[in-house]
Amino acid sequence: MDSTFWILALGGAAAAVGVGAMVLRRGAGGTSPDPAPRARPSSGAVPAGPASPATSPGASRGASPASGVAATTASPTVATGPFDPPPAIAVLQLRRAHELTAAEREQVLTTFREVPRPSRLLSRLVSMDLMNEASSAELVALISREPLIAAKVLAAVNSPLHGLSRPVSNLGQAVAYLGVNRVRAICLQYALMAAFQGDSPERTRRLEAVWNASALAAELTQYPMQTTGAADPGGLTSAVVLSFLGTVAVTVALPAAALARLPARDFLQRTTAEQTLLGLPSGEIGRMLLTGWDLPETIVDGVAALDHVLTTPWQRPAGPLATRLGFGYLCARLGERLAAGELDTLQAFDLAAAPDAGEFACLQTYLADPGFAALVGQLRSTHVTQRVAQMVEPLRGRTHRMPRAASAQA
Repeated sequence: MDSTFWILALGGAAAAVGVGAMVLRRGAGGTSPDPAPRARPSSGAVPAGPASPATSPGASRGASPASGVAATTASPTVATGPFDPPPAIAVLQLRRAHELTAAEREQVLTTFREVPRPSRLLSRLVSMDLMNEASSAELVALISREPLIAAKVLAAVNSPLHGLSRPVSNLGQAVAYLGVNRVRAICLQYALMAAFQGDSPERTRRLEAVWNASALAAELTQYPMQTTGAADPGGLTSAVVLSFLGTVAVTVALPAAALARLPARDFLQRTTAEQTLLGLPSGEIGRMLLTGWDLPETIVDGVAALDHVLTTPWQRPAGPLATRLGFGYLCARLGERLAAGELDTLQAFDLAAAPDAGEFACLQTYLADPGFAALVGQLRSTHVTQRVAQMVEPLRGRTHRMPRAASAQA
């Protein structure tokens, strides 16, 4: 696949990938979300964004939107009532990695034993203190020892997305222009991308869809978090990017016949099929891989917590941690739809009125959260819509729509 889009697009996302940027609470491996009914918003046509469950253990530290910062789209007055989850959600009990029996755990480890480990650069990127401009020299020194990644960083800063009047020719200038957080994100994502390659046209096609979705999701998180004054926007971007790891691993590791049984699209259907086939959803497989790669437990837990928004309705009192996880989950799902060609523009999406609301069913309850509504309003800002349009346009000529249903029953 052509990796240029993925790397360049992420060069435009103001992402940070370090421990400092991802201040995540521990415990995403805790108890399963409570499936009991929660409040459900009215069906008013207002684009909504996610808020994450207050009880979700692996949430990132976040903050409510700063006072005085208005969303691009006004927050609606949302009527609440009993939440009646669709049957596919009501019966789905997502398993956690720690719930596996010894035999089940060994079976999963056997399936993914050959999954390649990214270079040591990934661990260094999430453990080094590169969160301020004073440490840019340290980041430049690290990148300089990785010629391929250095080339990607220079390609990103010189891409048409930035419209520079003159080319940037050295890493010091690139870091100064893009910022430590953006450059760090490019490095993290290229480290992952270099480790996973498809061995067939179908695997390559699926991988390309995941890379593109990840790039778009990363872009979606940044501006709303910054504009509303939410804490640690780079940390959420990092968690969203890493939340695609399990899907990548499943795509690379499964035999072709088993992979064909998993829907390439529709997060709810795919997650259900993964758990049926593998014993765990891909998010928990990602947790096991990140743990095996010795990433900090707080980062691992926070990444895994995002996918559990699928089955966790919003309830009062939720707070900014729930808002944060929910918004990250929304951005990941929108990234998938944009990459698959199912959504042409952000303006075309309305969470409250989503007809195929399986993967959004619980998320629709988050419309009652003002902090979430403020973040979602910013998804329709000119800045975000133009950036996303620039990223989506080159995909439309070469992206095939990903099937929403499996070719065979899982």
